[in-house]
Amino acid sequence: MTELSPAYVASRLAYDPESGELTWLVGSYAGRRAGRLDTSGYRQVFIGGRRRPATHIIWLMMTGRLPSHFIDHRNRDKADDRWANLREASRSENARNSPGRSRYYAFKGIKPLPRKSSRWQARISVDGKYKHLGCFDTPELAARAYDDAARRFHGEFACTNF
Repeated sequence: MTELSPAYVASRLAYDPESGELTWLVGSYAGRRAGRLDTSGYRQVFIGGRRRPATHIIWLMMTGRLPSHFIDHRNRDKADDRWANLREASRSENARNSPGRSRYYAFKGIKPLPRKSSRWQARISVDGKYKHLGCFDTPELAARAYDDAARRFHGEFACTNF
C-alpha cells in the first residue's frame, strides 16, 4: 500500500472544487470520474492500494493533510463533494448534522408521550446527555422547540426540521 501524500494524489487525480468531482489523470480511466458510490451514498476511490473516502482525498488535496476526524457535508447531501460543502467535524458534530431517524414521526428530536396521551415530547442530546425540552400538544410544536434548542446548542452543525 502506498502512503498518501498530496503529491502522489495530485499525480493521479484532479479535483474541481466547484463541481466536487474527482477525475483520473492516469491509466485507462484517464478523464473519467474517480470512484463510485457505496451503499451508504458516499463516494469511495481506490487509490494507493486501498479504498478511501473521496472526501478524505479531497481534504488532502485542498489542505495538504488528511482530516484528523470526519468530513461533514454542510447540506447533508452525501454525494455533494464541492469544497464549499465540506468541513472537518468531530464525531459528535457530524452526528448533530444528521437528519436523525425518528421511529415515531417525520421530525427529529420528538416522540409521543406514553399511551393514551396525544402529547409530544421534545428532547436534544448535548454532550452525550439528553435535555428535556418540554411536552407539546402537536408534533410541529415539539419539533420547533427541538429546532430552537439545536440552533442554541449545536450552532453551525444544527440539523433542524424547518
